[in-house]
Amino acid sequence: MTIPKTESEVSACFCLTIKQPFTSAVVEEEKRWENQRYPLSRYVRDGTWVFLHSSASPWRAKYPSVDERWPNHPPFRSMKCGSILGMVRLDRAVHLTSMSEEEKADPWVTTDDKRVWKWEIGDVLAFESPFEYKRKPGVVDSMVRLRLDLPDLYSQLLARISANKGRT
Repeated sequence: MTIPKTESEVSACFCLTIKQPFTSAVVEEEKRWENQRYPLSRYVRDGTWVFLHSSASPWRAKYPSVDERWPNHPPFRSMKCGSILGMVRLDRAVHLTSMSEEEKADPWVTTDDKRVWKWEIGDVLAFESPFEYKRKPGVVDSMVRLRLDLPDLYSQLLARISANKGRT
Protein backbone atom coordinates (compact mmCIF):
# COMPACT_ATOMS: atom_id res chain seq x y z
CA MET A 1 0.00 0.00 0.00
CA THR A 2 1.28 3.48 -0.84
CA ILE A 3 1.01 6.86 0.82
CA PRO A 4 -2.48 8.29 0.13
CA LYS A 5 -2.73 10.58 -2.90
CA THR A 6 -6.44 11.49 -2.82
CA GLU A 7 -8.96 12.58 -0.20
CA SER A 8 -10.72 9.26 -0.70
CA GLU A 9 -7.53 7.37 0.12
CA VAL A 10 -6.95 9.59 3.18
CA SER A 11 -10.48 8.86 4.41
CA ALA A 12 -9.75 5.10 4.29
CA CYS A 13 -6.68 5.44 6.51
CA PHE A 14 -6.38 4.42 10.11
CA CYS A 15 -4.83 6.58 12.79
CA LEU A 16 -2.44 5.06 15.37
CA THR A 17 -2.37 6.91 18.68
CA ILE A 18 0.71 6.64 20.88
CA LYS A 19 1.55 8.67 23.97
CA GLN A 20 4.45 11.10 23.99
CA PRO A 21 7.43 10.79 24.17
CA PHE A 22 7.05 7.58 22.16
CA THR A 23 5.36 9.33 19.22
CA SER A 24 8.32 11.69 18.85
CA ALA A 25 10.72 8.74 19.09
CA VAL A 26 8.92 7.15 16.13
CA VAL A 27 8.99 10.38 14.10
CA GLU A 28 12.71 10.75 14.80
CA GLU A 29 13.18 7.10 13.74
CA GLU A 30 14.58 6.16 17.14
CA LYS A 31 11.72 3.74 17.93
CA ARG A 32 11.16 0.99 15.35
CA TRP A 33 8.71 -1.25 17.26
CA GLU A 34 5.30 -0.46 18.74
CA ASN A 35 4.14 -2.74 21.58
CA GLN A 36 0.46 -3.69 21.32
CA ARG A 37 -2.00 -6.25 22.68
CA TYR A 38 -3.39 -7.27 19.29
CA PRO A 39 -2.01 -8.36 15.93
CA LEU A 40 -1.82 -5.73 13.23
CA SER A 41 -4.23 -7.76 11.07
CA ARG A 42 -7.02 -6.81 13.45
CA TYR A 43 -6.85 -3.40 11.75
CA VAL A 44 -4.77 -3.33 8.57
CA ARG A 45 -2.50 -5.44 6.34
CA ASP A 46 1.28 -5.54 6.60
CA GLY A 47 2.88 -2.62 4.78
CA THR A 48 -0.02 -0.20 5.35
CA TRP A 49 0.55 3.52 5.89
CA VAL A 50 -1.31 5.00 8.88
CA PHE A 51 -1.43 8.44 10.45
CA LEU A 52 0.66 8.79 13.60
CA HIS A 53 -1.18 10.65 16.35
CA SER A 54 0.23 11.74 19.70
CA SER A 55 -2.19 11.25 22.56
CA ALA A 56 -3.66 14.33 24.22
CA SER A 57 -1.91 13.36 27.46
CA PRO A 58 1.75 12.28 27.69
CA TRP A 59 2.99 9.10 29.30
CA ARG A 60 4.06 10.19 32.77
CA ALA A 61 5.47 7.00 34.25
CA LYS A 62 9.08 5.90 33.98
CA TYR A 63 10.57 8.79 32.02
CA PRO A 64 14.02 7.54 33.06
CA SER A 65 13.43 4.52 30.78
CA VAL A 66 13.07 6.92 27.85
CA ASP A 67 16.33 8.63 28.81
CA GLU A 68 18.07 5.24 28.66
CA ARG A 69 16.60 4.35 25.27
CA TRP A 70 16.90 7.79 23.68
CA PRO A 71 19.60 9.78 25.48
CA ASN A 72 19.52 12.80 23.13
CA HIS A 73 15.74 13.30 23.05
CA PRO A 74 14.32 16.82 22.91
CA PRO A 75 12.81 18.26 26.11
CA PHE A 76 9.60 16.45 27.02
CA ARG A 77 7.68 19.73 27.21
CA SER A 78 8.52 20.45 23.57
CA MET A 79 6.84 17.26 22.35
CA LYS A 80 3.45 18.08 20.84
CA CYS A 81 0.43 16.22 22.25
CA GLY A 82 -2.99 15.87 20.63
CA SER A 83 -1.67 16.12 17.07
CA ILE A 84 -1.00 14.06 13.98
CA LEU A 85 2.77 14.22 13.48
CA GLY A 86 2.97 12.36 10.20
CA MET A 87 2.48 8.89 8.74
CA VAL A 88 4.23 5.58 9.30
CA ARG A 89 4.29 2.35 7.36
CA LEU A 90 3.58 -0.62 9.59
CA ASP A 91 5.58 -3.39 7.96
CA ARG A 92 4.51 -6.40 10.00
CA ALA A 93 3.35 -7.66 13.35
CA VAL A 94 5.29 -10.30 15.25
CA HIS A 95 4.23 -12.13 18.38
CA LEU A 96 6.86 -11.82 21.10
CA THR A 97 7.40 -15.60 21.07
CA SER A 98 8.29 -15.46 17.35
CA MET A 99 10.82 -12.65 17.57
CA SER A 100 14.50 -13.30 17.15
CA GLU A 101 16.80 -12.61 20.10
CA GLU A 102 18.23 -9.67 18.16
CA GLU A 103 14.75 -8.17 17.71
CA LYS A 104 13.92 -8.73 21.40
CA ALA A 105 17.13 -6.91 22.33
CA ASP A 106 15.80 -3.67 20.82
CA PRO A 107 15.42 -1.32 23.82
CA TRP A 108 11.88 -0.30 22.74
CA VAL A 109 10.57 -3.90 22.74
CA THR A 110 8.87 -4.75 26.02
CA THR A 111 8.92 -8.36 27.18
CA ASP A 112 7.32 -8.11 30.60
CA ASP A 113 3.74 -6.98 30.02
CA LYS A 114 0.53 -7.96 28.19
CA ARG A 115 1.52 -6.19 24.98
CA VAL A 116 2.85 -9.34 23.29
CA TRP A 117 2.35 -8.13 19.71
CA LYS A 118 5.14 -6.03 18.23
CA TRP A 119 4.36 -3.88 15.21
CA GLU A 120 7.43 -3.14 13.12
CA ILE A 121 7.62 0.47 11.97
CA GLY A 122 9.00 0.94 8.47
CA ASP A 123 9.28 4.27 6.67
CA VAL A 124 8.22 7.49 8.38
CA LEU A 125 6.75 10.57 6.70
CA ALA A 126 7.12 13.37 9.27
CA PHE A 127 5.00 16.49 8.82
CA GLU A 128 6.92 19.78 9.03
CA SER A 129 4.39 21.00 11.56
CA PRO A 130 1.96 18.92 13.66
CA PHE A 131 -1.72 18.83 12.69
CA GLU A 132 -3.87 19.38 15.77
CA TYR A 133 -6.37 16.53 16.01
CA LYS A 134 -8.56 15.28 18.83
CA ARG A 135 -9.96 11.79 18.86
CA LYS A 136 -13.63 11.19 19.58
CA PRO A 137 -14.31 11.15 23.32
CA GLY A 138 -14.47 7.67 24.79
CA VAL A 139 -12.33 5.98 22.13
CA VAL A 140 -9.81 3.73 23.84
CA ASP A 141 -8.43 1.62 20.99
CA SER A 142 -4.98 2.71 19.82
CA MET A 143 -5.85 2.18 16.13
CA VAL A 144 -9.01 3.82 14.78
CA ARG A 145 -10.37 5.34 11.58
CA LEU A 146 -10.12 9.09 11.15
CA ARG A 147 -13.08 11.13 12.34
CA LEU A 148 -15.81 11.88 9.81
CA ASP A 149 -17.27 14.91 11.58
CA LEU A 150 -14.42 17.39 11.04
CA PRO A 151 -14.82 19.69 8.03
CA ASP A 152 -11.91 19.69 5.57
CA LEU A 153 -9.95 17.10 7.60
CA TYR A 154 -9.08 14.95 4.59
CA SER A 155 -8.03 17.87 2.37
CA GLN A 156 -5.90 19.37 5.15
CA LEU A 157 -4.12 16.07 5.80
CA LEU A 158 -3.61 15.51 2.07
CA ALA A 159 -1.97 18.95 1.85
CA ARG A 160 0.40 17.97 4.70
CA ILE A 161 1.26 14.71 2.92
CA SER A 162 1.94 16.51 -0.37
CA ALA A 163 4.12 19.12 1.33
CA ASN A 164 6.29 16.44 2.93
CA LYS A 165 6.56 13.74 0.25
CA GLY A 166 10.31 13.90 -0.19
CA ARG A 167 11.06 13.45 3.50
CA THR A 168 10.55 9.68 4.00
